[in-house]
Amino acid sequence: MIEYAIKAAQSAAIFDRIIVSTDDAEIATVSRELGAEVPFERPSELADQFTTTIPVVRHAIEALNLESGIVCCVYPTVPFLTSETLASGLNKIESDEELEFVISVTEYDFSIHRALKIDETSMLSMYWPENELTRSQDLPLAVHDAAQFYFGRVGSWMERDVIFSSCCAGMKVSRLCSIDIDTPEDWSFAESVFGSAIAT
Repeated sequence: MIEYAIKAAQSAAIFDRIIVSTDDAEIATVSRELGAEVPFERPSELADQFTTTIPVVRHAIEALNLESGIVCCVYPTVPFLTSETLASGLNKIESDEELEFVISVTEYDFSIHRALKIDETSMLSMYWPENELTRSQDLPLAVHDAAQFYFGRVGSWMERDVIFSSCCAGMKVSRLCSIDIDTPEDWSFAESVFGSAIAT
């Protein structure tokens, strides 16, 4: 999957360097073969299932001795990321000096304002009962992190402990383009979408 991310970054032609942060020798080899750089090995304490984005990017910034500029973190689990989307993300953060981060977001496929909770006895109740009779199309739009890319200024990566803030802008991408592969089911769905795209 990392090949898709590297090629999308290369095709965008907006990056001075394409760096892969990993502790895996096979991923490092493949990344170099694809033309990316692997100038350091990610520490084991930043390579578990619970490490968040900011510490990984901070480590890369420190390892590369970056003092300024914009750094983009691209996840390797988004095979429908496009070079055009990356270029638009960079343009968005460069066009507004007040922005510290720009990330990809996508709409939920159903209004979160009519979400239900289920208890240990399988009984249902609404999180917001006042919305029970409101049509979903009349409720506020809600988006979520599409986990494709995170553009951020070097100083913000180093100083902020969270990305989502009043200085973080979202760039909307379609739900189909934002498939994030975390499970075998996600992989199967992505394959079916890819097959449909080829067929059309």
